[in-house]
Amino acid sequence: MPLLASNALSPFNKPDADVVLRSLDGVEFLVRSHILIEASPCTTLDILLRICYPIPKPKSDRSIADIETALRVAVQYQLELPITVLEDELVDLARRGFALEVWALACRMKREALARRSVESTFDDDKFDVGRIGSMQDVSAGDYFRFREYRRLRGQVCPQFELCRPTLPLPAVLHAPISSSPIQSRSEDDDIESYEEVPHSQVFLPNIPHPDLVCIASDGAHLPVHRMVAEASSVISAKLSEYDNTISCTSKPLKKKRCKCGSHTRPTTSEPPKLSVEEEGAVLNTLFQLCYPDHTLPTSPSTCLKALVAAGRLGMVRIVADLGTHWQTLSKQDPLRAYFAAVRIGQSTYAEDAAKYVVQTRLDGQYIWEMETIPALPYHLLTAYYDQCRAAAKALLRSACISPTGPPLPPRDPTLSDAPPEVAAFKEVARRAEPEVELWLQEHLGRLYAAVDEHPGQMPPGAPEALFERASVSGHWCRSIPSAVGMVKFKW
Repeated sequence: MPLLASNALSPFNKPDADVVLRSLDGVEFLVRSHILIEASPCTTLDILLRICYPIPKPKSDRSIADIETALRVAVQYQLELPITVLEDELVDLARRGFALEVWALACRMKREALARRSVESTFDDDKFDVGRIGSMQDVSAGDYFRFREYRRLRGQVCPQFELCRPTLPLPAVLHAPISSSPIQSRSEDDDIESYEEVPHSQVFLPNIPHPDLVCIASDGAHLPVHRMVAEASSVISAKLSEYDNTISCTSKPLKKKRCKCGSHTRPTTSEPPKLSVEEEGAVLNTLFQLCYPDHTLPTSPSTCLKALVAAGRLGMVRIVADLGTHWQTLSKQDPLRAYFAAVRIGQSTYAEDAAKYVVQTRLDGQYIWEMETIPALPYHLLTAYYDQCRAAAKALLRSACISPTGPPLPPRDPTLSDAPPEVAAFKEVARRAEPEVELWLQEHLGRLYAAVDEHPGQMPPGAPEALFERASVSGHWCRSIPSAVGMVKFKW
């Protein structure tokens, strides 16, 4: 049964209006066309009207920016025909070399089908260039991760996977689960909080009684602490000295009394002095805890690095040394999270160090929630570095000098120059192993080749030594293969 139309309230009920807009619930808005034209971009209206009108439609030369604006209006007002036409135009542009821009547009607008079609247009393009990712607006590292994974798996993902929205836990949905039970998703806040040891609202309380100083953090947090502990910072120590000089010039000496415990003296004043410190409360919390006995070191790279950098600013020499060593440990244990922790606070040197540990692990399919809060460019730089290290490691394997001591080698296959690197490498190994057909050598190099594909910065333990020993025994020889990491420099 059709809805009964009703008029909107003033001023959208004037009888002299020349356009009637009817909402989905049957409310009619009487408006004047010239006001609509003034209030709407002319280009957008022109695009939408030309699509809707029964007129000849020549091949479009619209820009991606104009199409995005028109598509947003069409989606807002649920104009099905313009949506279909505009998205088809975007897919055509994707196939003509603008897949990255179309995918970024689809991510911004949460148009999943459009995002998939744009990525799928690159599946057969082995030379597809992602270098323009740095100029993409409103695209996160998480978005780019999903782009890479969908392309790497050639769209073979289970139904829960989405390009435009993170589905938690994301790595588990890249491949169809063995169990038929649904995946239980958690909220973004839950995952982010699980990596934070110290909530910002928590007040620092030393494990020794009677703190005699209050440090006020930049975010207003008050942290009671003992002066002798705070003076581990040369910056705070200098401020305290300045404070003491001011007090000695403007006040009478404070009377002192003996504590009941007999081991401390305290001023009769009821309030300890307060000192402003230009660091966040959570960071000072971590630093002060490290100054007291029985402390524990941070367990997340983010907390550790924030404290390490702040300790350097505050001149806390011992804390810098302790946290610096601990940071290296955490970077090796969780290099991807360490990399993004460094990127988040603008510490490029620490990010480069973490990147060198990333290449010793598998990067494909590895996801952390911090990617959703970081732009795509740092992740692109990391993946480019990883791919360069992978290529360097494979090149080292291909160039391993293996020569039989018997008859000369058969002639090189001239078709190898046109073959993929992986095919060429294995054929070359086979050629060099003839005529003795050393299958162990082919198999060994094959395993190494697969290993560097998973972690290009790390050869299997003892791999070069074992290869050299076996080759020597069998009458072959080879060069020891160095690490590929030293050959490639991380570029910002």
